[in-house]
Amino acid sequence: MYTSLTPEDTSAIVARLQSMSIPYSVESDSGQVKVPAEKVLSLRMSLAQEGLPSSGQVAGYELFDKSDAFGASQFVYNIN
Repeated sequence: MYTSLTPEDTSAIVARLQSMSIPYSVESDSGQVKVPAEKVLSLRMSLAQEGLPSSGQVAGYELFDKSDAFGASQFVYNIN
């Protein structure tokens, strides 16, 4: 479901999964949170509505908020 989470996000997500009675596992070496495959998409959506994960890797449109617009070409500006 998620990889490369901060310890705070991992514990918040695990606590939420426990409260929802969702079976999960956390790999100790990678920190990957695993849930049943058929529940991954719906759980990601419900956790995102709650603001989880709150930090870590940027994977959505937030990526464009962090880009430097000063040195961007017209092409990059149009794409963004």
